[in-house]
Amino acid sequence: QISTLLEVFCYEKLLENNPMFVQIEGLENLQKAYNKYGSFVILSAHFGNWEISILAIGAFITPVSAVVRDIDNKKLTAVISAAILEHNKGN
Repeated sequence: QISTLLEVFCYEKLLENNPMFVQIEGLENLQKAYNKYGSFVILSAHFGNWEISILAIGAFITPVSAVVRDIDNKKLTAVISAAILEHNKGN
């Protein structure tokens, strides 16, 4: 859980400085869906650090909402949620 927290903060800063740091395969498909429909839904099993993809999609295309189970550590959940909300506002 601590590694996830550190990764979220590191990636958040890296994305702010260089949005192209994170590359999403098929990002153009999300952009096309957003342009055509104004929104899209991604369904996924937990695979890797989904938190990073939320930050990246928020930076590249549109703010993101996620329905997830909280991490067992409530303080860590709050910190990660705050980072995601901060990065997604204003897009």
